[in-house]
Amino acid sequence: MPETHYTKPLVPLVLGLDPGLMRLGFAFTEYLTGAPRWCGTVPIYEQDKGWRYDQLSVALQRIRGTLLTKPEAHYTVVSVSVEKMFVGPNPGSALDLADCAGMAVAYSHGLWPDAQIDRFSPAEWRKTNGLPGNCNKGVCYQHARDLGYTPPPLCGKCPKCTDSCGQDAADASLIGRALWVRGGGLERVATGEPVAELEGAPV
Repeated sequence: MPETHYTKPLVPLVLGLDPGLMRLGFAFTEYLTGAPRWCGTVPIYEQDKGWRYDQLSVALQRIRGTLLTKPEAHYTVVSVSVEKMFVGPNPGSALDLADCAGMAVAYSHGLWPDAQIDRFSPAEWRKTNGLPGNCNKGVCYQHARDLGYTPPPLCGKCPKCTDSCGQDAADASLIGRALWVRGGGLERVATGEPVAELEGAPV
C-alpha cells in the first residue's frame, strides 16, 4: 500500500509580550483571523534560579516549547509585539524594565528569526485597541476578556503583586493585538484575504 502522509493546519500567530520585573506576560493571537488563543504569565525573577535575564530566556523557550507540543496544528510565530519602555516614578525600575524589554526583543529574535518584531508604548497599544491612552489597568483587563482572551484572575495586590497575576496576561493580549491591528488584521478579516498557501504543514 502507498504510504500516506497526513498534514495538520499551519496557523501563524502574533505573540504579545509584557516584560515586568517579576513576571513575563504573554499572549497569542491568530495572525489571519485575530482570534485569541493562549495567554498567561511566567516568573522571571525567582531568587534561587539565577540572573533575571537568564530566567527571561528560559521563560521564552518554555513559551516556544508549548507551541511545539500542540497536536492539533503547526503553530508558527510570525510577529512579536513587546511593550516599550515608559517613564515611571522610579527611574531605577524604569531602567530595569527597559533592560527586560530589550532582552525580550533580543531573545525573541533568536527564537523566531523570521518574525516581525515591533514595540508599543502603553498609550499606543491602548489607543490601537480602541481604549483611551491613559485608561486604568482594570479597563484593560476587562477589554481583553471582552475580546475573548482568558487571562488568569487578578491577584488583588497590583501593582505590588509578586504572584502570578492576570493583569500581565491581559496587557500582553492587547499588546499583541495592537500589532495585529496595525499590520492590517481588521482589513484581512473584512476582505477574506486568500490563505491557500497556509492550509497545511507536514506533521
